[in-house]
Amino acid sequence: EIGINHNGSVRKAKELIRHAKKNGFDAVKFQTYKSELVSSKNLAAASYQKRAGFKKMYSLLRKYQLSFEEFKELDRYCKIQKITFLSTPFDVESAKFLESLNMKIFKISSGDLDNFHLLNVIKKFKKPIILSTGLAENIYQIKKTLKFLNYKKKQLAILHCVSQYPVQYKYSNLIKLNELKKLKITLGYSDHTIGNLSSVVAVALGAKIFEKHITLDKKMNGPDHKASLSIAELKLFVDNIRDTYEMINL
Repeated sequence: EIGINHNGSVRKAKELIRHAKKNGFDAVKFQTYKSELVSSKNLAAASYQKRAGFKKMYSLLRKYQLSFEEFKELDRYCKIQKITFLSTPFDVESAKFLESLNMKIFKISSGDLDNFHLLNVIKKFKKPIILSTGLAENIYQIKKTLKFLNYKKKQLAILHCVSQYPVQYKYSNLIKLNELKKLKITLGYSDHTIGNLSSVVAVALGAKIFEKHITLDKKMNGPDHKASLSIAELKLFVDNIRDTYEMINL
């Protein structure tokens, strides 16, 4: 998950793509949106975003927004680097743009789990969907979304997530994976904790897809850098997960 950790710079985004590829990640994911379509100018930022110096959500989004043309460039660069390009759309225009790139998989953010207008557009693309569940109130809300999508289970994946940055271990609620496993859909984990331990435990609980924020420098200005892996930590993260799979023979 590069997300917005490029800080609005295509050069930094490309550098993160190179490091992700070099250290064994299968894909890189961004966030595609048009600020004016996803936030009012007066909407207050989240508490962790305020700690990064942003009072309003709109100003944060504008600062880190990349254009569609810049995303085209990043998609081409991922092809050169031979790593899968993904991005989460936060509005209909962005979803349609990403479909025009023939993106392989669509990731739905936790905040859009019940955004049925957006989901209705995306499901018409007939591409595999990964759902993040960080803001789901309960399992019934997740089931409602699955029913709405009406997808074959082999085309879906669901990620356990706690929507805090960073998440303390005591709030990681990994036992939730056992509940999500009952849905009989490919299971994953969007890990916002510091370090690798939570993802390693998630492997043992059945997770097969892992999303982890990465950054060039944890001291960079921005809301997600402190909860991200630095480039020096990437290889160990990948090795820990793959070694754990081998140990439990998955």
